[in-house]
Amino acid sequence: MSIMNDTNGKLEKTFRDSFSMVLTENDKTINELDDIKTVVSWYREANQDPKRIPSLIVNAIVKELLNHSKEYFINAITENVKLQFEINPQQRGVKSDIRINFKSVKPYVEFFKVIDGERVPPALRFTFKIDIDGTFKGLKFYRSISSIPTATGEVRRGEITLDKLSFDLTISIIKLPAFNLIVPILLYHKEQFKLENLHFYL
Repeated sequence: MSIMNDTNGKLEKTFRDSFSMVLTENDKTINELDDIKTVVSWYREANQDPKRIPSLIVNAIVKELLNHSKEYFINAITENVKLQFEINPQQRGVKSDIRINFKSVKPYVEFFKVIDGERVPPALRFTFKIDIDGTFKGLKFYRSISSIPTATGEVRRGEITLDKLSFDLTISIIKLPAFNLIVPILLYHKEQFKLENLHFYL
């Protein structure tokens, strides 16, 4: 299955924005962690503007969480769409709503100092857990009207359109640098995130 460039861009932007929103709205909880205070002190040693340090840390975390999880979630979405196409051939041309649960992802973010181009211990690693539950709304399949290869040589068998993808996002911190947490630190945004008018090709 291929995914249109604008759809891919929408997915990436929505995950980036949703991660950033959850972490930014919980920056007080994050910045109160002793290990994060150590990271703050490293930024100060690097002469960073103290007012910008919290956002710099959040941006660094968002970047790493995306690096570790974005590909999985985008692939999981396209695979779920493809699966619905394969198991529900009679539904082609008929819109349907599908609820999906993604496997949890446990990415980590590591902070360390660099002096004269060399890493200096200790490195502080924070492990997160990301859970997403989503709903495909208005999923519709179209048979291909042409078997003519595309510019890339791909022969399309059909098109899948999705009116809306909505999902609930939960992010937790499950491990601090020195120990696992018995009770995870829950960072959660209650609102659903939504993407509209997505297109996939088979």
